[in-house]
Order: sequence, then C-alpha cells, then structure tokens
Amino acid sequence: MQTLRKLPDLVRDAEVEVVLCPGDLWEEEAIRMETAAELFEILGSMEVPVVITPGNHDYFHPLSYYARAHFERKVGRPHPPNVHIFTSSSMEQLTLENWREDVVFHGACFIHSAVIGTHEAFVAPRIVKGKLNVALVHGSQVDSTYLAADRTRRDEAPSFSSRDILASGYDYVALGHYHAYSKVEDSHNRIRAAYSGVFLSRGLDEMRDHFVIIGQIEPGGVPLSSWELKRLDPHRIVDVEVELDPHVRTQGEIIERIRKAFEQHEVGSNDIAYVRLRGQVAPEFELFELDERLLEPYCWHVVVDWNEVERGYDIESIRHDVSMAQTVVGQFVLRMEELEKAAAKDSNRLEIIRLARMMGLDALHGKEVRLRHALD
Repeated sequence: MQTLRKLPDLVRDAEVEVVLCPGDLWEEEAIRMETAAELFEILGSMEVPVVITPGNHDYFHPLSYYARAHFERKVGRPHPPNVHIFTSSSMEQLTLENWREDVVFHGACFIHSAVIGTHEAFVAPRIVKGKLNVALVHGSQVDSTYLAADRTRRDEAPSFSSRDILASGYDYVALGHYHAYSKVEDSHNRIRAAYSGVFLSRGLDEMRDHFVIIGQIEPGGVPLSSWELKRLDPHRIVDVEVELDPHVRTQGEIIERIRKAFEQHEVGSNDIAYVRLRGQVAPEFELFELDERLLEPYCWHVVVDWNEVERGYDIESIRHDVSMAQTVVGQFVLRMEELEKAAAKDSNRLEIIRLARMMGLDALHGKEVRLRHALD
C-alpha cells in the first residue's frame, strides 16, 4: 500500500484524465476489509475517474468488496463516486456522466477464478463510431512471450492474440493478467494495447522493472511520443548467480565474489538481491552462512541461498587410494559407488545417492550436516 499511495500524486502531476485498472488489484481469498477500505480511499483521492474490470484473482461476486452494497455494509461508507466497476460477466459499455462524452469504455468482469476460451471482447466488438473506444480486458495474449513456456498458467484466463487486438477496432486496450510489461503496436507505430504488469516486484517470478503507464489515447491508438513508463517502486528484485570452487576457503572470498557479481548485474542501493551460490567450496570450509550485513553497502536487502553449494571432496582420490579403502571414509565412498552402479538407469535414485554421499562425507569429516531434498 505504501507504493500505491504514490499514485494520486503521479496522477495529479502528470495531469492524467482517467485511470484504467484491468483487474487483479487483490487476491479475493486473502483481501482484508481494512486493505480494501484503504485501497478505495486511495482511488477516491485521485479526483479523476477510475475504471476497473475485476479479473480472475479479484473476481466479482455479491460478497466482493467490488459489490457496492457489501462494501458499504462492511466498511461503513460507499465506494468513492469517481470509481466505476464493470460488474457484468458479459461485455458492456460505459459512458461516464459529467465527463468526456466522446469516450466509451468496454469491459466485463470475472465472476469466478476459472474462465477460459476466447475473450468475448474480441468475438464481436461493439465499436461506437465517432467516439474513442477504450477496452479493459483481463486475459492471456497467446502470442506474447510471457508465460510461453507455462501454458497451464497462461490458459487460466480467456485468450486472444495481437491480431485480434489490431482487428478489433478498439482505439486502445488496457490489458490485465500478465505480471510483466509488454505492448502491441500497429503498422503505424501506434500502441494499441499494453500490459502494464504489476507495479512492484513481489517475488522471484517478477524480477523485471515494473511500471504504471501514462499515454494520450487518440483515434487509432497511443502515439509513441506520449507513451511513458513510470516506476512507483524504487526496489527491484535481482537474481544473482555466483559460482564457487574448491579454492574458496573463507567467507571473505565469497563476499568478494558476490560483490563482483553485483557489479556485473548492476545491483544498486535500492535493489533486493537474491544470491544463488553454486558449485563447491574447500572441504575445510566450516559453516554455510554469511554475515549479510557485509553486503549492505551494495544493495537494499540481500538473501543468500546455499542450496546448490557442496564441499569439494576429492572423491576420485579417495576411490583410488588403496590406503583409504581400510578407512571408514574409503569404505563409505566405495559402498556409495556400488549403489550408483545399481541405480545407473534411475536418475532420481542417482540424485538421492549423490546427496546422501555428501551428507555422509560431511558427517565423517566432522562438518555441519545440512539436509538436502530430492524427489524419489
């Protein structure tokens, strides 16, 4: 909410005429009354029309905070008069009273979380001639690169393509559902639709820069000259991989490698860094932990993940050293090798054996034993 509170000032300073919200303002199963009340208070303070079409995460139903009667009964006050919500699951048109009569908004809400098929907005668009036609559409653009490898998530909402958008006749389509920014341009270099994405990073699947979009909608689209991307949240989440090797013996050496990786990834003082350590450290390395305060000068916050780090035991030397065969360590390594040969065609089993061998070697060398997880 702290980030959202910046929006009214941006709306005023940029002389925005209308705010478009194509869904997923909250998670329906988790939204608290206090949060909904504050959200609508912020929207009401913008003093310009706010048009909302509920999506698959904040779908409309009689006990939703989008329902005027329920909101007023629970919160004790009505929705702000400048907030306009599409509450029909079928496409409908909206012309705002006491505002620009030359603009028609088109939209439809979700009434439950699972709606699939072709989005109705592009089946038979009802374009009003002589007016600006602006659609708010919550759905999946099938020819976008976003979620291209995850069809299950992509298919959680009604679909359409960039060709559908360009052929629809809408002057502009505000898109919701995808959490990353993308846009659709026509052959005249006018922007006909865009996902703004979420306006702040919330997890490792949202590591790109995030924006709100400002633009001047004209007949035929938004000219590039008026298109602006504004960041409300100063913090990015940056995923940083750091390779280690058995020459690493101290925490100081790891800190230095992380610092160099920060430089390569241009991690700044406002960024949240998720550091994935990978590879091996020297066998004598003691604790798998860092004093993360030593990284505070380089970023706003840091989390260090050790899950892919192991001690670099020289398995080959142990296996071929005759004298080691008489020791517990040597016998353990040879026994694990026998288990590996027996499971040669079972990749999951081989991974379990590999992790068990590392845990056993840690224990036999008197080192900290960390739990590992593998599928069986």
